[in-house]
Parts: sequence; C-alpha cells; structure tokens
Amino acid sequence: SSILQFYILTYHQEIDNKQDMYRYTTIQDILDRDHIKIMTQCLNFNKSLLESYRAYNGNYLMKQDYNSVMKLDQFQSIYDKMIQERSYLKDLFLHPDFCKSIILHEADFMKTVSQMMIHHNIPHLCNFDAIYTSYKNISTTIDIFYSLSLSKFNRSIYIDYDKVLYSSLI
Repeated sequence: SSILQFYILTYHQEIDNKQDMYRYTTIQDILDRDHIKIMTQCLNFNKSLLESYRAYNGNYLMKQDYNSVMKLDQFQSIYDKMIQERSYLKDLFLHPDFCKSIILHEADFMKTVSQMMIHHNIPHLCNFDAIYTSYKNISTTIDIFYSLSLSKFNRSIYIDYDKVLYSSLI
C-alpha cells in the first residue's frame, strides 16, 4: 500500500497512514483484501472506471480465475463504496499521472533509506517499495525509516515486514 501511504503522508496529514489501506468496512463481505488490492492498483493506473474495470477483469482472466471476474455495475458499486468510505481517495483514483508522481516521491524516499543503510554499513537489497536485509539489521533499518519519515513528513511511516520469516530466524 505504499502509493496510498505516501499519498496520505504527503497530502493528507489528518488521515491515519498506519491503517490497512486494503481493508474497508463497507465492502469486507464483498471482496477480500487481495481483490481490493488488485482493484486499487487498477484504479490507480487507469484514467476511467471502464479502463480500471477492464484491467481488473483482465488480470483474473489471464489467471483463469473466472470466479473473480465481475460485472461493470458490481465494480461501479464497489468503487462507490470505497470512495464513500474514504472520500480522500477520489483525488488519487483514476488519475494515473498523479499516481506516477507519488511513485517518484516514494522512489526518492527509498533511495534515501538505501543511502542511509549504506552509511551504516547495512547490507541490503532494494526492490521497489521493499528493502531486504538480515534479521540482525531489522531494528536499525526500521529506525532509519522512522527518522527519515519524521524529517520528511513530521510523522512516522508505517513499516511492515514478514514476521513469520523473521521469527523463524530467531
């Protein structure tokens, strides 16, 4: 949910950036988190609801997941509920150029995180909105994220990591 979080951190200081961006109370019984994530990505990178709808269904048709394909009126209804619950997303959804600009902010932030990790001699691998590092460096890595976030946004960024993977390394 990095695009959504960076959007909130940059443009909506009043919104909680530590919420699960793919959980909605109004549609939790209609779509699960994974489907909402795909729908959100389609809404972020297409200029119209029809294009988003086609991209969403195309994703599942390619995977031959015919149970996930939906009709346009259902897609429209879910979109309306998403916007009703989080009206601030109306400025982001269906504006792909704006989403791309947020990705550039995110990339700049992640580049700075990587530079700080190099400065602290922390081996790592960057991959878009993820950084991979060893378990022994996770605390320092999180501190770097928090300190850079506080200096850039005046609040801490939400960091999530694979707790199952790391717990197996303890």
